[in-house]
Amino acid sequence: MTPTEYHVVCRQCTFESLERSEDSATTAADRHRNETGHKVVFARLV
Repeated sequence: MTPTEYHVVCRQCTFESLERSEDSATTAADRHRNETGHKVVFARLV
């Protein structure tokens, strides 16, 4: 079974990360958004 990963991307700077759970992706996106005010999105990689 392939592990699930989530790609977190900022639409306003070069920030991005790969996370292993939806909770981790949400945390990473929220942290960057709160620190910068940037628009951050994430999606599950299939």
